Amino acid sequence: MKKLLYISVLWLLQLSANAQYSPVVSQYMHHALPLNPAFAGSREALSVAVSHRNQWVGMPGAPVTHLLSAHTPLKNERLALGFTAWNEQFGITRQNTVRGIAAYRLKLKTGHLAFALSGGVSVGNQQWSEVITSDADDALFDRPDDRFVVPDAGTGIYFHTERFYISLSAPQLLSADYAGGGGYRAVFDLNRTPLYFNTGVELKLGGRASVRPSVMLTRQPGGVLQADLNMIFRFAECVEFGGSYRTDKAVIGLMRVRINEQFSMAYAYDHWFSPLSSFQNGTHELTLAFDLLYRHSVINPRFF
Repeated sequence: MKKLLYISVLWLLQLSANAQYSPVVSQYMHHALPLNPAFAGSREALSVAVSHRNQWVGMPGAPVTHLLSAHTPLKNERLALGFTAWNEQFGITRQNTVRGIAAYRLKLKTGHLAFALSGGVSVGNQQWSEVITSDADDALFDRPDDRFVVPDAGTGIYFHTERFYISLSAPQLLSADYAGGGGYRAVFDLNRTPLYFNTGVELKLGGRASVRPSVMLTRQPGGVLQADLNMIFRFAECVEFGGSYRTDKAVIGLMRVRINEQFSMAYAYDHWFSPLSSFQNGTHELTLAFDLLYRHSVINPRFF
């Protein structure tokens, strides 16, 4: 119990210093737009995805995230538009963020290249009145609730062929700093900007089976590096399963089922090997995806 109280206090102190967060997802292979705006239009359809992530189940104040994204190519095939929106509850913080996305796409001899910018706003609050301490007069937490409205911006680049892709993005260029008096200000600081590098390839195994090894490298705020090593198998273009190893001591099981060419469901379970393992029962993430209004016939649904 003392360990749990200590961890919770550390969370609250971190939240008071920085109120803005990017969404954390394990199924970025199937819900890529929140991490890289350059993914907009790449499915050549009006594509909509929703995700629910319940992190560290059983731990008080653990993150709960709801994500929605949509994107589509335009009549001018070089342009695509999209948006992402999410709600996150983490400790005493409640945050809602909306981003609009514009992408410019080039068709090269070797594949497709896209550049994108995103912009939006984050609105939220920190409810200090919800903190319960052993000392009712604790000055650290005896303060009014904080509310913040700060701008949000991001960028990304994405290249892909039918069997290979590579991606680099900075979806959150601005951070929110506590400015005193219950106010926050937007700050541009590359050291606090999360960076994502992702690449993968699809290899045929024979028949209608294939495998996709991939890696995600993340530069977290403060310069901390994290790597995801992924392996996903696909059968008959409709069932996928596999796993990931995350270097901050987590393993992830992944599964996806395509109901038809336009609708799919995916599920991920994260198991953590860390001191937090004693206080939580893993992380569950569910994603539903729809590809609507195809601009042309799709015989083989894209793996990426």
